[in-house]
Amino acid sequence: MPIGGSYAFGVDALLNLSILPSMTVGDLEVSVPDGPVKLGVGARVSLVTESVLTPGISFTWLKRDLPHIAVKGTPGSDEIDIDDFQVKTTAWRGVIGKNFGFLSISGGFGQDTYKTSTLANVRVTRLGLTTSAGPIVATQKLTRDNAFGSLALNFGLLSIVGEGGRASGGDLKTYNTFGTDRADDPLTYGSLGLRFRF
Repeated sequence: MPIGGSYAFGVDALLNLSILPSMTVGDLEVSVPDGPVKLGVGARVSLVTESVLTPGISFTWLKRDLPHIAVKGTPGSDEIDIDDFQVKTTAWRGVIGKNFGFLSISGGFGQDTYKTSTLANVRVTRLGLTTSAGPIVATQKLTRDNAFGSLALNFGLLSIVGEGGRASGGDLKTYNTFGTDRADDPLTYGSLGLRFRF
């Protein structure tokens, strides 16, 4: 929709493809009973398209799930079966950005929600005595905030793009610890890449 010297409410469809192959490493076997491919869907709404004077503002929502996973571990005479392991994620982002010719700047904020569930069966053999437990039902939900910014240097058909951000929030209980870090500690990340235009 044309509004003033810009456009608003343009919609783009987004597709995400997750591929998770089966594998066996030593005593551990990972399989994907429903197939190794899972399709994710989403949309990006351009609230305001960038113009000469105003920045572009967009909102993105994306649902990305992993294929169903089954894991079987057989260390020695013991066995653990993790069936129907599912990881479902949804993510949204609000982004504002402006292109100044040689330089492009953007930043935004969003959230990622992870829902995990599985069934587990365990069998342990010690001194000729076998003990079994299960099915054990485990579920978990975690929501993390994500703030980020990016800077791009534009050279005609080539751009050098750097992005940095910080993910934080959520409360994740774990049985194992790794030094002084927790699994739900804030995480600062960064990336550098090349973008080509044709």
